[in-house]
Amino acid sequence: MTFPQMRIALPQLASNVATMAKWCSANGVELWPHIKTTMCRPIVERQLAAGAAAVTVATADQAAVAASWGCRRILVANQMVNPIALQRIWRLDAEVMILVDSERGVVLAESAAREAGVITDVLIDIGRRGGRTGVRDGRAASTLAQRIRASRALRLVGVSAYEAVGPEATSREASALAVVDDHLRRAADVFVELVTMFETERPVFTAGGSTFPDRVVAAAAPVRAVPGAVVTLRSGCYIVHDHGLYQRVSPIAGLVPAVTVRAEVLSTPESGVVVVGAGKRDVPHDADLPTVLGAFDARATQRKRCRGTVAALYDHHAVVRLAEGNWPSGIWWTWGSRTPVGRLTAGRWWRSSTPTGGSSTSGRPTSSGPRAQSTEMRAQSAEMRAQSAEMRAQSAVSAGCRPRGGSGADPDRSASGSCCT
Repeated sequence: MTFPQMRIALPQLASNVATMAKWCSANGVELWPHIKTTMCRPIVERQLAAGAAAVTVATADQAAVAASWGCRRILVANQMVNPIALQRIWRLDAEVMILVDSERGVVLAESAAREAGVITDVLIDIGRRGGRTGVRDGRAASTLAQRIRASRALRLVGVSAYEAVGPEATSREASALAVVDDHLRRAADVFVELVTMFETERPVFTAGGSTFPDRVVAAAAPVRAVPGAVVTLRSGCYIVHDHGLYQRVSPIAGLVPAVTVRAEVLSTPESGVVVVGAGKRDVPHDADLPTVLGAFDARATQRKRCRGTVAALYDHHAVVRLAEGNWPSGIWWTWGSRTPVGRLTAGRWWRSSTPTGGSSTSGRPTSSGPRAQSTEMRAQSAEMRAQSAEMRAQSAVSAGCRPRGGSGADPDRSASGSCCT
């Protein structure tokens, strides 16, 4: 076998799927998981089979992939400002919802929807000062709602918020929870204020990552008083959990880490330091550095006295400072992510592992032949051509020209797994 490897523990994965489904059911909320965490078709299938009512994505590309898998309800949790991307999602065989937080966003969505001959469901994104996207106050939300109601191409169906932004996103201290609760309460208040303006019998209040789903449930109490209102969570990282951030702050009992990475010691450049062959491109991080779980020799025997801490990550290398033991070159080690490794890297791993054999629990297959590599290269080439066509079309739009013939066919990104239903 070759390294590095991302390895999924299927029993833990299945347990997380069941645990989250049970938690959502018990708390009266729908789960629309953010599938950017894995972008892995068989995993998304498990989430849908367990009761997820829709999926959430971040980009038009991800929406196209989800639709190609058979996902029929998709929330793009962003304001979309690219006409090419908007036209692309309107062509998908799926019910696609988008967020807006500005007059300009409404104009762009309206224009694209009118040109495509569709009526688009939109949700108003509620933000907070110092946060990320979203309108900053209720008055701005009301003005935006009136503008959407005046459009024949847009339909106002709900309100969205995202609370896990800023330094408080990594803590459950009282001061951090106060900031989170205030943001969610304001979003819920906006929802109630706009109730007469929604153009659906089932208006949506959607929020939540994997850090504060319990605070979303609590803040949504006024929303539940609205007849027909649907409260949804967009949690995604729960599916693989982690060995750090979410293990520390998640309020949902029973979630367990489901992903590890194995890599080899490549060099022992100085006493007490080893360099391992996996880095940011394999397990990038946005909260904490990975946790060393153990070291093993070539016979897979654990070196129980080998302990260390990741000191630095480079593109394809990790510097580990040893606390005990000696790790010669060639020994391999297992680490766990301190923030869900899948959130940032799984797409790369799945892309490099079109099944040709090997373990179903490993990100990389244990064997692949020239034919599989050739197929992968052709798929990558097709994707690059499609992206180039989109870039040319976008350039034409920027220059005031109307592109001819659309933006090219969607690349085939559904090489593994079976259809979502």
